[in-house]
Amino acid sequence: MNEAAEGTLKPGDILNSTYRIEALVGVGGTGEVYSATNLAQGSEVAIKVLRREFAADERFVQFMQREATVLDSIVDDAVVRYYGLQKTADYGGLVFLVTEYILGPSLAHKMEEGPVPAADLVHVARRAAQGLKAAHGRGAYHRDLSPDNILLRDGHASRAVLIDFGIAKDVESGGKTVAQGGFLGKYEYASIDQIHGQVDARSDIYSLGMTLLAAFHGRHPRFDSYDAMLDSKSQVPPLDKLPEPLRGLIEKMIQPRPKDRFQSADELLAAIKDPGGAAAPAPAAAGADIFPKKGAAGGEPAAKSGKPTAKAAGAKKGGAGGAIAAVVVVALMGGAGWFFGLGPGKDMLFGPSLPLAAPYRLTAEAGAGATGDAPSEAAAATLRKALEDATGGEVTLRLASGVPSAEWAEGVAAMAAAAAPLDAWKLDVIDARVALRGSAPDAGIKDKVSREIGAAARTAGLQLDLRIDAKARTLALADLRAIAAEAADCGPLEIRGGDGRALAPGQPAIVKGLMSSPAARSALEQALKDKLDGRPLDMNVETRTDHICAFERILPADADGGVKVELSLGSDPRRPGGRTGPNPSGVFHEDENPVVEISVPANIKGHLHVYHVDTEGKVHHTFPQRDNPEDRVERVQPVAVDGVRVIRVAHSVQDIFDAPEGTQIFGYTVSPPFGQEMVIAIVSEDDVIPKILPDTESSSAVIEDLVAALNSPGDAKRYTARRIITTEPAR
Repeated sequence: MNEAAEGTLKPGDILNSTYRIEALVGVGGTGEVYSATNLAQGSEVAIKVLRREFAADERFVQFMQREATVLDSIVDDAVVRYYGLQKTADYGGLVFLVTEYILGPSLAHKMEEGPVPAADLVHVARRAAQGLKAAHGRGAYHRDLSPDNILLRDGHASRAVLIDFGIAKDVESGGKTVAQGGFLGKYEYASIDQIHGQVDARSDIYSLGMTLLAAFHGRHPRFDSYDAMLDSKSQVPPLDKLPEPLRGLIEKMIQPRPKDRFQSADELLAAIKDPGGAAAPAPAAAGADIFPKKGAAGGEPAAKSGKPTAKAAGAKKGGAGGAIAAVVVVALMGGAGWFFGLGPGKDMLFGPSLPLAAPYRLTAEAGAGATGDAPSEAAAATLRKALEDATGGEVTLRLASGVPSAEWAEGVAAMAAAAAPLDAWKLDVIDARVALRGSAPDAGIKDKVSREIGAAARTAGLQLDLRIDAKARTLALADLRAIAAEAADCGPLEIRGGDGRALAPGQPAIVKGLMSSPAARSALEQALKDKLDGRPLDMNVETRTDHICAFERILPADADGGVKVELSLGSDPRRPGGRTGPNPSGVFHEDENPVVEISVPANIKGHLHVYHVDTEGKVHHTFPQRDNPEDRVERVQPVAVDGVRVIRVAHSVQDIFDAPEGTQIFGYTVSPPFGQEMVIAIVSEDDVIPKILPDTESSSAVIEDLVAALNSPGDAKRYTARRIITTEPAR
């Protein structure tokens, strides 16, 4: 992290008369991580302080409290200890999580040094199985086992510790953690049954097997596409290079069919102690190699020599660069947020004694009663009363494990109760998907029922398909804008249509803006369709990554002053014949050379700052740079052509080769990981943005500076412009 970063707390601050802050060790998406001393016990702990907006969300805090309570009950040396969630009246009222402080590298960090020895991985397997046994015994499934979620205490494989049970984290990982569509975890390491929403001890065992296999190769799994990833999980990748007993263990852990794997952590532990005692797995189709060597086709790029070509790396003629790797030393909640184990679709409390329902179902119909599954006697009682009152018929429920979320039963009961005023209705629930069809006596009742059912579905994390027929009427755009405002998670959303105030029957609603994921976009689309009474909907909404959305939420709309970010393809003397010229699409492929220029109208004078947000959320200070601190546009580019000053801030590789000795200019070529990136340009009449900055900073640190700068008082004008760059593998 940036050494200059400052946190909410300072060394020496004391929380709740117990925890003395020692140092800020990390900043993540939901808060700040500190090392601290428990004064009562004299022990070192880790403190995660929630950002104010999360601490103010009562529901978020309640979910955290519930999950922290479950995790606190797991006591095993192979599982990180959670000591609960607390709140202090000091320092403006902070909510913070206390956990064990673990010193040691992650397995992912060890992989950066190369393949991990098989003997060490057998130790890791034993410790991880020990930790899973303790967790599964408390009804807690990990759901996100991967190399970055295993720490080697004091660097010893025999002291491996599982971290991040049910709580997402702040630290970037080797694979993308997702939380949508009922799946939670990392695609690279998850079983196909987990991707389809079925989680139990066997899915954790599969993820552990893939983790051990990746560590043996020293590389994360790599897939060319989502479909290729699904295909690979129906097969077992080549294991011929693995020595025994590691090969036999992993072969049974990563079988495509859950019934062919070890059925419990206990069974896995027994096999580790006696590798010959476990039955051989059923034969599975041989899969493709998903761990290609560096430099191989489809693999990671080979190291290159000569001029700098690493993404967002400054280029100085005749210079050399280096790399710094940070070791993760704490296991904490944060990053992606409460979706992993702290919200809809995440049930850490499965009862192991109940039969598993897959899928989890319930059907109810007005006048006909209901049948389905329930996770406990208490939940069944709640469901039975609500369904009997709403349907007027007989209700038959079966107790079963596998409920998609702790709020599932309450949500289904609330939706049935809300549907009662309809003339007719039928409710079908399969896992977290809900379809409700009905008819209302008038539009007013339809609106009321739709709102209540939609709210119940959102609270329980259920995906709702709602169709209620009613007489059409004029619809106020204010109602649609309220729905959009609640759903907006990547800057404001614009709703237009009709006369600007209301839509007549048949008139379309037009939505424009950005959202953080296809799932969020789909949820908004469904919520608007539920309100539109059959009117057309034009969803002109693009998706952006969380890193980009963090900036979209704080940046003003691009000003009308005419400042623009222009993109083109630069030339590279090492790759003659490559594409060059303007690139208005913003799509660049591996090894291509993006050139970035900022166009500023000649009548605008002031200070220019340019930021490049990469796919991993790191921010590269493109302009000005430490060795070239001049930032006034009229000095950097005194000449205006056709009334516009053009300032090149990212150069072609050819420019770098041709630059005089000792000249500092900046350029880069595209390399993995691929995805969405953003270039942000700000021209400010006043000098409010820090000028001397590190080459690279975290998003949170830059956002804090920009919020302060853009909201600084005064009449000075500020102009913003941004462009998305999409990077892809070589064609």
